[in-house]
Amino acid sequence: MDKKGYSIFKVLKIIGIPRSTYYYQKNYRVEEKKVSEGRPSSGHSFKENGQKVSDEQIKEVLLKEIAGDGDNYGYRK
Repeated sequence: MDKKGYSIFKVLKIIGIPRSTYYYQKNYRVEEKKVSEGRPSSGHSFKENGQKVSDEQIKEVLLKEIAGDGDNYGYRK
């Protein structure tokens, strides 16, 4: 058997990574969720008077407000 390079154990010891971390990352697989995280978005909201407002309209209003205002939001530094 012709083996090239260093053993994984020596490399891990040199770089200071525990073997358990190496094997956890090597064998880690992302599993697809089997249960949904809740109901899907309706695509609209309601005003106080009960009138429907689409998400696109809300997005437009918010973007206009952010773009038109020269004041900073947040806390003072």
